[in-house]
Amino acid sequence: MITIENKNYNLSIYLTRVVNGRTRYLKVEFLKTLFDNMFLVEKVYGSIQNSKPTGRKRNIFYSRDEAIKYFNKYIEIKIIRGYSCKNQSYSDTFS
Repeated sequence: MITIENKNYNLSIYLTRVVNGRTRYLKVEFLKTLFDNMFLVEKVYGSIQNSKPTGRKRNIFYSRDEAIKYFNKYIEIKIIRGYSCKNQSYSDTFS
């Protein structure tokens, strides 16, 4: 599970995967909104060869713990499906 201390609510992770010779990317961000007790998990994905992302999805949560749980589970599923972190290891980022 992730630990966010000192009210630093902005966290992003960048994952990549090669599919049929094309590199796919996935950027997942955990953000606190301007409203109290509202958190956003945003996913931006696409192919590196394209100039714009293929898609963008946002999930809003009214509980910090629920948002963190979703963020962790989503990253875990993507790593199982073959995505990997280039700049950081999953075990270094999450506890």
